[in-house]
Amino acid sequence: MIRSFLILLIVFSMAAVPALSNNISVTKVVLTGRDISAGPNNASNFVYVKFNIGWDNSWRTSSAPNNWDAAWVFVKYKVGSGDWQHATLTTDSTQDVAATGSGITASSDGKGVFIYRSSDGTGNVDFTGTQLRWNYGQDGVADTAAVTVRVFAIEMVYVPTGSFYLGSGGWADSAVSAFYRYTSDGYARTPFPVSSENALSIIASPDSLWYAYNGGNSGDDGIVNATVPAAFPKGYAAFYCMKYDITQEQYVDFLNTLTYTQQVSRTAVAPSSSSGTAALSSADRNGIEIETPGVASSTPAVYGCNLDGNGVFNGSADGQNIACNFLSWEDGAAYADWAALRPMTELEYEKAARGPAVPDTNEYAWGNSTEVSATSLSNSGQADEVASNAGANVNLSLTGPVRSGMFATAATNRDSSGASYYGIMELTDNVWKRCATLGNVAGRSFTGLEGDGTLNSSGDADVDYWPGINGNGTTTTPNAV
Repeated sequence: MIRSFLILLIVFSMAAVPALSNNISVTKVVLTGRDISAGPNNASNFVYVKFNIGWDNSWRTSSAPNNWDAAWVFVKYKVGSGDWQHATLTTDSTQDVAATGSGITASSDGKGVFIYRSSDGTGNVDFTGTQLRWNYGQDGVADTAAVTVRVFAIEMVYVPTGSFYLGSGGWADSAVSAFYRYTSDGYARTPFPVSSENALSIIASPDSLWYAYNGGNSGDDGIVNATVPAAFPKGYAAFYCMKYDITQEQYVDFLNTLTYTQQVSRTAVAPSSSSGTAALSSADRNGIEIETPGVASSTPAVYGCNLDGNGVFNGSADGQNIACNFLSWEDGAAYADWAALRPMTELEYEKAARGPAVPDTNEYAWGNSTEVSATSLSNSGQADEVASNAGANVNLSLTGPVRSGMFATAATNRDSSGASYYGIMELTDNVWKRCATLGNVAGRSFTGLEGDGTLNSSGDADVDYWPGINGNGTTTTPNAV
């Protein structure tokens, strides 16, 4: 199953203690049931990684929108004091042990699994005693090796196969309404239907797809005589998308599994800088700092969250759950590769936002063009940070991002929470979303290959045909879809 990522989402690293962000947690991680029957240090040897996992506001429904949420779970390990590596899990789900009430789908490349409700329902879930088979022999780990294991979990949303429309038919100055159906006069902007993963032609011809950019008001800003290859993900086929913007805790967990040299590429200051130095920026509610300085070229830094500036890292008001800003396309792509995900495309973004319905003109991801922006916050920086003003469903006015998923509760609906048709949060607010674009050759070369959990030595994504900085599109904030 395709595992897509927007430069948003949510990873949590856990060992024996819970880590929270939108209340997903992995606890009581242990290794159990080792099998060395194939012989000493054999590639067939394996062990089970056992843990408990739970999260809030889960769902599964067999009626519209016919989808569910899930956790993308993967494992990192290190031998002794070595570097962190991505664990190879079984590709056969029947070899895993699903907790009561849950299902497990293993990825075909062994990079992780999806864990989800096994039947329809809503509310919080707590799956106790999940076991994933780690084929450590395949990773070349010796039977007697001293290993440290960390389990990571990212909340995801399943977007099912189906047709949808590109473009809302509007052209608001604050929107990137880049897609529409071309008509003979070149001005009538109506949504364009996508009903397959077949190649698309961008041409100035009636009823064809037209792609415009830079907020242009006419076909002069369009791309003409371009082909979107069949391999470029169109959004028609099913995929998983991250449920939330990436959090600052999530990015910290990522940084803390990199080498010193890799950290250099993924932060704004040298990892050897003094404790308390802002890793990305000290502006706009970003609280990621160096907790323990690294040693150049040898020992990586340890990062933490310190939004309140008191020097006590990862406290109750240190902003761990706030969406992570100041991330470049390269940062997000590196994170995706490390987590064995991939970027999503502009077309998948539109599908994830609006679903199959014919769109309203200039609509936001929650299905209309009406918004109530948060004007102030209560419990600032805490795990239960909320908007102070009643009815807020979007962050358009505050300086800096807010807690990922802040507007969603057990009592909210799509409109009042600012959710997409499929239940994905903050698609048109909080932080910018970057996708693989069809607006240039570099973007259109993207084939949807997924990351393998490993970065190159410089800390960059190294997946074939992933677009670089010139092959991604950024949807503005605020942004109609």
